[in-house]
Amino acid sequence: MIKNLILILVIYLVYRTVKNWMIEQQARQNPDNPLAKGRDDKSDVMIKDPQCGVYFPQREGLALNVKGETLHFCSEKCRDDYKNKM
Repeated sequence: MIKNLILILVIYLVYRTVKNWMIEQQARQNPDNPLAKGRDDKSDVMIKDPQCGVYFPQREGLALNVKGETLHFCSEKCRDDYKNKM
């Protein structure tokens, strides 16, 4: 029983190592590949819409500059509602 668990663990570790190595190779060949981008990509930060309170990825939001501060909205409707409220 213990031998099987150790074997499964070793197989999993080899799988993860090979997978990470392949992703690094793809990143070197094609830096625009989304799978090749690092996990420290700041565009995946979740932010809160100031109008409706929904959380969404910053890269998918719509920006609006208000008094020197950049606000991000989840949709055009929320952005327009916020502008009309001002």
